[in-house]
Parts: sequence; structure tokens; C-alpha cells
Amino acid sequence: MHFSRLLSVAGLLSAFFLLSPVVQAQGWIHTWYGDVGYQSLGESVTDLGDLNGDGAADVLMGAPRDGLGGIDAGMVRIYSGGSGLRMYELLGWASGDAFGYSVSGIGDATGDGIPDFVVGAPYADFNGTGSGRVFVYSGSNFALQYSVDGIGNQDYLGCSVSGIGDIDGDGRGDFIAGAWEYGGGLSGNGDGTGYARVYSGATGAVLHTIIGAHPKAFSGYSVGGAGDINGDGTPDFMIGAYGTDIGATNSGSVSVHSGATGALLVTSNGPAAKDKIGISCHGGGDVNGDGVPDYIAGGYAQVGANGNYCGMAMVFSGADGSTIHTWYGQNQADYFGSAVAGGQDIDQDGIDDFIVGIYNEDTNGGNAGALSAYSGATGLELWTAFGDAQHDLMGYAVSMTPDVNGDGVPDVISGGLQYDGGPGPGNGITRVWDPTTAPPPPPPHWYNYPTTFFPVGSGYVDDFESYAGVVPSHFGVNALNTFQRIPDSDAWCNIGQSGPVAGGNSAIGTYSGTYGLEMGNEPFSITHANVCNGLIIGLDGTGSGPLELSFQVYNHGEESNNDDGVWVSQDGSNDSWVHVVDNWQNLTVGAWTHIQGVDLSGVGVDTDGPFYLLFAQEDNYPIGDGDGISIDEIVVGGGAPPGYTLNGVSPGVANTRNYFDISGATPGGLSHVVYGFASGTTNIPGACAEVVSIRNAKVAGTTVADAAGLAVFDTWVPAAASGLTVYIQALEWAQCQVTNVLVHTF
Repeated sequence: MHFSRLLSVAGLLSAFFLLSPVVQAQGWIHTWYGDVGYQSLGESVTDLGDLNGDGAADVLMGAPRDGLGGIDAGMVRIYSGGSGLRMYELLGWASGDAFGYSVSGIGDATGDGIPDFVVGAPYADFNGTGSGRVFVYSGSNFALQYSVDGIGNQDYLGCSVSGIGDIDGDGRGDFIAGAWEYGGGLSGNGDGTGYARVYSGATGAVLHTIIGAHPKAFSGYSVGGAGDINGDGTPDFMIGAYGTDIGATNSGSVSVHSGATGALLVTSNGPAAKDKIGISCHGGGDVNGDGVPDYIAGGYAQVGANGNYCGMAMVFSGADGSTIHTWYGQNQADYFGSAVAGGQDIDQDGIDDFIVGIYNEDTNGGNAGALSAYSGATGLELWTAFGDAQHDLMGYAVSMTPDVNGDGVPDVISGGLQYDGGPGPGNGITRVWDPTTAPPPPPPHWYNYPTTFFPVGSGYVDDFESYAGVVPSHFGVNALNTFQRIPDSDAWCNIGQSGPVAGGNSAIGTYSGTYGLEMGNEPFSITHANVCNGLIIGLDGTGSGPLELSFQVYNHGEESNNDDGVWVSQDGSNDSWVHVVDNWQNLTVGAWTHIQGVDLSGVGVDTDGPFYLLFAQEDNYPIGDGDGISIDEIVVGGGAPPGYTLNGVSPGVANTRNYFDISGATPGGLSHVVYGFASGTTNIPGACAEVVSIRNAKVAGTTVADAAGLAVFDTWVPAAASGLTVYIQALEWAQCQVTNVLVHTF
């Protein structure tokens, strides 16, 4: 896959000023990641209560795209809330089932004193194509107790599930499941009418059936327990129907029904057309002090107060369905409210509070995601916690749990998909947040650092041959798990210490000799684990003057990932690394490319002394299997390529004509002057397989050298460029040579 992004200065400024202050993000107790790409561990999450008797609530999460039981068969995992260790794993039954699409604890349904749970597989085909199935499991031994199926084709029963308490009086926990119902189903309408069914936890018998009001109501898209709304001693239940037109077209609604009889008790509607309230819903406890439990529901807010699909969440009175609190996402396409939770007092004021997921929130990168906690008493924001990186989609699922870490304060669970171009291609992440602590410092981005710094002197040349596979002290070899940043046996950062430098699946070894650097997943691996590799070289440039880098690189088929490229740093701390080659994706696949003229000294890092040079790669396929990078013939030295130099710019200010001096050019040769706004790489068209060291370089113009090899290029620099830092370089296509990079702020 290939991704590109364009961001104007105006867009950057508007995004900055639209952000409003938020409370500091919270600390976390546990973080779990999916094992492989497109597993989506954390697409659904829930607390289970204490299964193993250690006094801590345990955690259930779904991975509906997991492929171990068949493509997209799905999987669920249970982790100990106390230790964080995996307790059990259950796999989907057949390809395409999406087992784990929804999960919920249901209390003790088997009568053994241990909480049990249900798992939805809405695409299962047991009673017709896409009929859907819900599985009921014992929390004590994880054995399947029974399952229930949708009525027929395309019902998709199990798109939502929730425990609701004991409604039939047998002392066992019962549950509700929703069905989108695109086929004939119970209503006979199909076309998304939807329905929800309440089942006995003990036997699976149907206790109540509620059918949507009209086609495309999508009744049952979300379901939840409501507590005892009508005061008859029996828990009640709620059903989200985001497509209903009661308030306005697609305003959506949540209906609350009697657990005893199934009768409608109260309905709450979205306030405006296309609000789509009912995308999510959850019981919330009594927040307005009238003695009746209240509830929360989320909606897309397709035409929202802060832009299309900003999202919204509303807290409604259980007594009469009136609105208590309303919140909107801060920006367009935040999808605030796509997941909601309630029923726990996290600020310890005696009134239950709420959690709202915001999976497209952008504070820590595009679609990094977030979740916000709100006071049930006042409606004020308590805190917001953010996803770690771009495309984490943190907050895709949320849940509240009585207590995981034993401090007596309820904790919060959230899941994210880690999809697209972020730190993992859909591995998934689940995190348990602690509302009482500040976030811990991030782990070191790299694990192993050199213990010495090699003097550059008049030039540092490294073809890896002299080490014969033994890692020298000025190297730090990192073969890590991308997310946890700890050593991972699936990662492959090899100079010969781990095996022959042979290119893995491709059998493309070194540029020359026997040894080189290769980075990717372990050769011939089938795990597709997301790993990152980095070779950190300790160099000492004292007295060497301005330094430039050249090297040979072989692209086995890289995509663009966060760690990819070449970096420099003064001290190696997380926020000190500066990109000088921004990715590998744009290099020719299946060929060696000579990269030269990479400026190391003009990027804000002091190279007149010890510094770090890093070659890094991230991905999830074995080296040589359409992924991975090989590096050889590294040269770090002073000055531009001999003779051909971009000397400077005069007068160097905007809103006037500027002159760029070039020396050492080929007499009569044509030089192209290119520019950009960041260091990186851009391929030079033609057969010379060279690159310029500027990201997304554009041609400013050309100039011809005189008989002495001198040339001057002049161009008007507009007033709008004032204050901008521009990267400039000259090249001769015919001779396949480039100058140094000139970095100048006008």
C-alpha cells in the first residue's frame, strides 16, 4: 500500500487553533497488542469480573479479523486483570465468522459462582448465510455451554451483545443480542429493520423479542443493560436503533424495555436529522439523583455541531427519557461517541461517570484516537487519554471495570485497531487505564545503543567486512517488537551475527563482499509479526567539519512506516532523532540505489563531537519476501561530492530575486536546481539510479556552467516564503552527480 499526505500551512494553523485544552491523559495498568497484522485485537472489549479469584477484574477482548481458525474467523482472548498474563484464547469456527465482533460478561449463568461471558459472530453461517451466532462460555473452564443463531440469511445476530442481569428470576445472568437483519428475518422486511432478542443465560431460551420500527431502523445495532428503570425489582434493557426517524430523518433512538414483560418503558431520540443516536448505548447508574438509573448513547452526528461526523454522546434520564448531558466531538470526522460506557464512579464523588470513545481524534497523529471521561454529576470533562500514534484508532471500543489494580477506584478499558499507516497494520491494541495516575514515560524508542564512538576523522567508511559478523562496540543492533520496543525473535537486524547476509527469501545478499546490513522479519518467517529494526552507529565528528552520508541500499519492496529511514541524534533520546532520509518506499524495488550527499550537519544536530547515526526499518514480512532493506558501503565524510558544490544564496531574503552560486560543475553542463521543505529522498529519473536528498523535490529551474565550471541560478523568491526553511540542491542528469544540500531560511 502507498500513502501520501499534503498539508498546507493554512490547514496546519487551522488544525492548531481548533484544538481545545484537555486534561492530562491517564496512566495505564496493562497494554496488550495483537500478534499479527489485521488481527484487530481490541475491536471489542469488556470487563468480566474476577474469574481466577485473585480479587482483580479480568478482561475479555475480541479480534474478529484473526485468521488462525480461517480467514477472518476471529478470536477472543482473556487476560488477568491482576497479572496482565493471558488466561485463555478461543478461536472462531470458520472463515468469515468474525468471532469476537462483540463480547460481554453476563454474570454467573452456570451457577458455579464464576462469571460467564458471551461472544458474537455476526457473519457466521450456521442457520443461513450471515445468519449470525452468539456463543455462551463458562468463565470457570471456558467450555462452550450453548449457542443461539439468527433466524435466517443476513440477520447478522451477534453484531451486539450485552449482559443485562437476571430478568427471569432463576438466579442466573441473562443477556441480549442484536441483529441488523438485512434478510427477511423476524420482521419480514429485511433491509436493516433489525431486531434484538433477550435470552436466558442458563438455557438459551428466548425471553423477549423486539423488532425494529421500520426498514433501515437498524434496531439492535447496539444493546445494553439499563438497570431497574421501572422499579419492579427486575433489570431492564435498552436497544439502540440509529436509523429511526422518530425525531427526524435518521435522528436515531434508544428504547428502554421492561425486563419482566418486554414492554416499552421510555424512548430517547436524537435531536436532529442524521444524528444517528443509538450507534452505541450503555447503562449509566443514577446521575441526576431521582433514584432511577440513567443511560448514555452515542451518535455519528453526520451533520454535527463541529463538522460532519464530529460525533456526539447524550446522557438520558431513565425516568422520562429527557436529556441530562450532551457532548459533541471537537472536529469533523472525530466519530466521538462511536463507543460509550457508564456505570462506574471514577472520580469518587458518589455518582457514576461516563467514558466516550473518539477513535478518529488526531492529537497524537492522524486517527490516533482518544477516550474522554465525563462527570455524571456535572457533565464536565474529567480527563482525556490518547492513542500512542497515528492510526491507533484508540477508543474504537470502551468499557469500565470495577477495579483492576486493587486501589479501590474503577478503571477503564479501551481498544484500538492500529489500522492503515500507523505502528501496526491492524494488529490491534487493548489498554487498561488508571484514572488515578499520570501516564508513565514512554519506553525508549531504541533498546541497544553503542558503547563507543568511532572517530570520523577525514572519513568513515564501512563495508562491514572487517567485523566478520561480530558486532563492534560502536554499533547498537536493535531487532524489536514495534509496539513494546523490546527484543523480538521475529525481527532481523543482521550484519552476520544472526546468520549469513543472504537476503532471506530473495537470496539477494550484499552489494560487495560477504557482509552487510539487512533488516526485516526473520528470513522465511510466517508469523508476519510487526517488527522494527535499527542499526545505531556511534560516531565522533570532532574536527571533521560538515559531514555528509552516502551508502548503497537495496529495496526488497518496502512500504512507508514510521521508523523507516536514516536518522541522526545528539544523545539518542526519544524526541531527539532527526530524519535525514525519510523512507525506503520511494526507492527502486529490486535494485541497488546509491544515495549520496545526505547532509548530517545542517539539520540541527551537532556532529562536531559524538553523535548517533541510525539506519531503521519497520514492517511485517520476512527479509526478501517483498519487504526489507539491505545496506552496504556506508561513507561519512566532509564536504559535497568532489568539485560539484552549491556554495550559497544571496541576498537570502524573500520578496526579491535571489542568486545561487554553483562551482565544480561540468563546463557547459546543464544543472537543475531543485528544492523542497524537508530532508528525505526523491528519485532522479533516468538510468543513473541516483537520488536527491530532499523529500518531494521540485525543479526550480536550470543553469549552464561556464568554461570554469561556475554557474549562477537566479529566481524570484516571493514574500510568502518569508520565514520558511527551504532545502535546495543542484544536480547534473548527464553526469549523474549532485551537490550538497543547502538549507536556508528566507
